[in-house]
Amino acid sequence: MGSLANISRQEKITSLELLEQINYFRKQEGNRKKLRHDTLIRTIEKEFFEEINAHKIVAVKYKDKKGEFRKMYKLTFNQARQILTKESTIVRKAIFNYIEKLEEIIKNHHNPLWLEQRAKSKEATKTLNDVIKDYLIPYKVANGSTKPQWTYKHYSELINKLVGVRSKERDLLDTERQDLIIKIELLFSNLIIEEIKKGTNYKDIQPICELRGNELINIMNSTIMRLANLKPYEKENNLYINNKGVGKNENRHKEI
Repeated sequence: MGSLANISRQEKITSLELLEQINYFRKQEGNRKKLRHDTLIRTIEKEFFEEINAHKIVAVKYKDKKGEFRKMYKLTFNQARQILTKESTIVRKAIFNYIEKLEEIIKNHHNPLWLEQRAKSKEATKTLNDVIKDYLIPYKVANGSTKPQWTYKHYSELINKLVGVRSKERDLLDTERQDLIIKIELLFSNLIIEEIKKGTNYKDIQPICELRGNELINIMNSTIMRLANLKPYEKENNLYINNKGVGKNENRHKEI
């Protein structure tokens, strides 16, 4: 499956991509019965018989795992919603939410602030990958690791788990969670180097990163909750403290 960013730029989703989401959310619901692609194709052709005959919806070819050419359709987001009537309420709602996120990506790619934050996030990812390549992998190999090549994947999966995002879906995140990823990846980059200098067992470094990552998230969440409960003048006061280093009570007297 292509990246969500590519799907959103086209403002369409293929029947294969839709099939993947349907089966993913069926599994999440506890339904082990997988929908077959040929069954979905028949549903599309029945639902959009007129549009297909008028060439408003056109079949395209793709290569399957055997290298054979198969047929699939590209659907607009509204057309994708339309063919979900046979799915359960839970699966339908989940895919509707997924499509809404794809539509949000379209808006994001026209938002300079989001684009800037995404670029920073990619730079933080590159920094972490460089630390893994230049420090952690050689350290693991020197200490007996036989599968150091999985290190990139393990740290990427850990960060996705901490932030609560599926693989290859970081383009769905808003600027706040992009910022969280930046902080976590920079934290991990520093921790890896620090733990290597200490001589920490390489097997313990990732658990340490996970623990510190959770601590960071808890701190950020508690700060957000605390700020959300402050009165307007208290929020201004708090920002003044963080940026200027003025004591809270002193600043409050000035406001009053």
